[in-house]
Amino acid sequence: MAIDKRTKITSLIMLLIAAVLAAIVAGTSFSRYVFDSEDNIVGSFTNLYFSHNGQGTTVLMEQTDEGYEGYISLSAFNWQVIEGEQQTSARHIQYKVRALTQNEITNGLHDMWNTEIPLENDTAKTNSSKYSEVTPDYSYDASEDTNSDGIITVGNFTDGQGYQVTSSGEVTLAFGSDAGDGDPVQDTRADMIKIVRNGSDFSTAEEFYIVVEIVSPYNQIMVFTVNASTRLISVAATDINNPDSHFGYDEVALNIKTARDYVYSYDNDTNDVSVNSSKPAKVVLTWTTTGSTSVIFDEGRFFADTEGNFTKLSADYTSGASWQNGWYVETSEDGKTVTLTLYLPQATDINLCFYVPESYTCRISAWFYDNVADSDGTAATNTAYPYTEIAGATNGTVVSK
Repeated sequence: MAIDKRTKITSLIMLLIAAVLAAIVAGTSFSRYVFDSEDNIVGSFTNLYFSHNGQGTTVLMEQTDEGYEGYISLSAFNWQVIEGEQQTSARHIQYKVRALTQNEITNGLHDMWNTEIPLENDTAKTNSSKYSEVTPDYSYDASEDTNSDGIITVGNFTDGQGYQVTSSGEVTLAFGSDAGDGDPVQDTRADMIKIVRNGSDFSTAEEFYIVVEIVSPYNQIMVFTVNASTRLISVAATDINNPDSHFGYDEVALNIKTARDYVYSYDNDTNDVSVNSSKPAKVVLTWTTTGSTSVIFDEGRFFADTEGNFTKLSADYTSGASWQNGWYVETSEDGKTVTLTLYLPQATDINLCFYVPESYTCRISAWFYDNVADSDGTAATNTAYPYTEIAGATNGTVVSK
């Protein structure tokens, strides 16, 4: 019996030791499991905010030996205003600006998931087949950084700066900044986009599509329409039915572009006159309102946007012989008519901001000053000729509400 008792005690001790060891092992295993769970990294897609100012812009096309060529200034932003709040992307963005391919015109534009992106303007879709080249107009030093595949990198491309050019000439632009541990930083990229049109029949203005293809941080395709014209001056206004607000005022912004060469024929009902001028074009914007509040031109923003390259002139400046880059503004005594006179050189691309009341109309008129000697070598005619074929204005009216 004594032996049996000792055996039982020994068995109990062994069982107790086994239980303690099991508890230790179990506790250690559980502890490791919790640690691993807390150390897991959970990933998700970053919201991509991207916008641009290309929609509805006008490109002034000039005839070349191969067809027509023009340029637009395209600004891209890494933020959007959504329900009144500004949302900024927290990642670098890489994107391409290009024309529609013939396959996309025929079979539709699709994203990486093969979802079709609507091209609802049939006329613009048809016209897009004429625009064979839409590409950022870049210049680079080939010694910057060229790899074995012939890809040229300019700037710190992987950190959201500069651009890359493939051996076939395809350009990828980069901008934006990695938020890291801080808040996302607003960024803007502005580029000149070169546009080439094929064919010779270009008598009226036309619309066509341009594609923005985002390639990083993930793929997304956008499309917008551009107006093309062979006229010498174009004007475009922001959406008057959904105006921006600036310090409580409704804002209407006008964009005015001029051609790179001021050459055209003018029919004065007696004979055709060939105008070829190196002087600025005189452009007059006349705002009228029926309300008690007058239109206000934001001189400060205009001065900042043009970096002081346009001189503010006196209101009695009328000397055509000395037309120079500049502007002046006049307001009628009753405040219901505001006239802004601009002298714009070739290749101008400016934005003008106006704060407007509830009811207004804006009309535009223009003149070119012919200061070129006649073909027989006689003195220049020194005459201002009116120009009425302004793209974006219907019967001289820019915008009315």
